[in-house]
Amino acid sequence: KMEYLDTRQAPKLREELQQLIQSDGSKTIFIDLSSVHFIDSSGFGALISLLKDCKRLEKRLALIQLTHHAESSFKMLNLDKLFEIYPSLD
Repeated sequence: KMEYLDTRQAPKLREELQQLIQSDGSKTIFIDLSSVHFIDSSGFGALISLLKDCKRLEKRLALIQLTHHAESSFKMLNLDKLFEIYPSLD
């Protein structure tokens, strides 16, 4: 689990999830951010890029279990309007 979605972690996350998005038959991809306490512009960029990839492939990208700090960052940047965000899988 990663605590920081930053310039070091974002490229790795993006690469791994792009492979998943293209190979997984699911219509919805869930990303659990429960352990992420900090997201920088690279992290947000990676998530936005993944969202675009999902839309291109007619899939949904949903973020779940955001920490308070991560959720506040999404709201401050108005990205909570762009992403589907849920407290849990339930």
